[in-house]
Amino acid sequence: MKANQKLTIRSLTKNQSGMLWLALSLGVISTLSGVFLLAISGWFITAAGLAGVMGITISFNYFTPGALIRLMAILRTSGRYFEQLTAHHHLLSLLKDLRLWIWQQLTAHPFVQHLKIGALLQRIVNDVDLINSWPLKVWMPRIYAYVCCATYLLVIYFWAPVTFIPMASGLLINAIVLPWLSYRLGRKLVWRLQMIGVYRRTRFINLFGALVTLLIRGRWQNYAQRLFHLDEKQFAYEYRMQLIAAGTRHMMLAIIALTIMSSSLLAMNNLESGQINGSVFAGLLFALLGLNEVLSNLATAFIGTAQAQVGIKRLNQLQPQESIIPPDVNTPSEPLKQIRLEQASIRKAGAVNGLEDMTFTIELGSKIWLKGPSGIGKSTLLDALANQLNPDKGQIIYNETPVSLEKRLSYQAQIGYLSQTPYIFNQSLANNLRLGQPSASDDDLLAVLEAVALDHWVKSLPKGIHTLLGPQGNDISGGQARRLALARVLLQRPTLMLLDEPFEGLDKQTIETVSEALKGTYAPAILVIASHLETPMLGTFTTMKLAAS
Repeated sequence: MKANQKLTIRSLTKNQSGMLWLALSLGVISTLSGVFLLAISGWFITAAGLAGVMGITISFNYFTPGALIRLMAILRTSGRYFEQLTAHHHLLSLLKDLRLWIWQQLTAHPFVQHLKIGALLQRIVNDVDLINSWPLKVWMPRIYAYVCCATYLLVIYFWAPVTFIPMASGLLINAIVLPWLSYRLGRKLVWRLQMIGVYRRTRFINLFGALVTLLIRGRWQNYAQRLFHLDEKQFAYEYRMQLIAAGTRHMMLAIIALTIMSSSLLAMNNLESGQINGSVFAGLLFALLGLNEVLSNLATAFIGTAQAQVGIKRLNQLQPQESIIPPDVNTPSEPLKQIRLEQASIRKAGAVNGLEDMTFTIELGSKIWLKGPSGIGKSTLLDALANQLNPDKGQIIYNETPVSLEKRLSYQAQIGYLSQTPYIFNQSLANNLRLGQPSASDDDLLAVLEAVALDHWVKSLPKGIHTLLGPQGNDISGGQARRLALARVLLQRPTLMLLDEPFEGLDKQTIETVSEALKGTYAPAILVIASHLETPMLGTFTTMKLAAS
């Protein structure tokens, strides 16, 4: 799927249509085999009963129906197995495309820091789960039901045409009318249920963070009461939704019963005259009962349909009005020589403090030390310089020319940024480092590890630089994770290097080692460091002290 393409069920399944049609074909074979199995069994039982009643006056070949029953059973079981196999392969491929599309939408937002990442991730996971159930629980069962109904009516037309009208009417009501009515009745319920579920989940998550405060201030009972009301409302919606599904199933059973009675009455004369074989007609009625099992899945299809609509609608909200990502952000139009802020006011979303009317220039060769108390906005300024935060007003100028955000992003390859919370990927140590320089050799990696005083630690590992790191670096210390992220930035050799608290948690000797690397081998053209620690190296920098706005 293309990044600017609106998400729909059709666009989502288009790329994987081949595997989908294979899964549908196998599913149709399996479902028809189940219906025919019941029909042949009914015919076999009825014919065997007639043979027993008539005694020697009638001969009965039970080998053929026995073989057909075994064949249908084998087709049903094997078809279901391979249908599940191909359907889940299609579903996993669909999820892959969906994940890539979501990533494209998120990367189209240059200031993703404005979003509450935890809440956003929770919302995306929930929406993907809603769409995930649609192919297997809605679309495929619906296709199976329609194909089986059409096949059954075709058989009825040739074997018992007198019953075609009541059979067609009953199947039309159960396959189309009742599912449509249940969708109309339950659609808004499903939407409300999903919205209240998201709200309820958020309140529960907030509870864990505020539990101690609520207990100390004696407000726990009030908060718990509100949660209880949310639970009651959610359970009420679920109960009403299940009532619609159960009511639809019961009405389907009633329609099938009426269809069987009316068809039997219409076929009575033909059965007595021998125009319709009695055992064959009994088999057709058994097949109708089997077909009702297929149709009963449509009673809950409205739930999956409405859920998929909610998920798609919410995911499409991630799509920006227009893409602001250039074709290739790694190809700058010219070398970065100067950055200037003019009357720039910068504030993170929801932050109390921010920076107002910032005006200064950073030239090639500049070495700047950002100072100020915690929360004053040092990280906010670095985010803006790293193109991860846009000024609320004012502008950022590159190389003495005002440029749009799209143009500024083209300089991204020349900017190296160590944030306060660097991310370590669930990959090998070498792969984590090569994000800074994909073509780096093993010797380059060992050299940069030595520059951040991690060389002895890495050499002590059984697999060295090929050691697998856990998600978010949870199997190494915080100091090691920060130095790995710093090594990644150093390996990039950017023109502009932005470091947020690079010395935090380091001992004096390690600070000296890192400082030597920043002054020597890995010295960038422009270096900006935010740090609350005073080091000999920072003493030689130009100091920029931030004050409260």
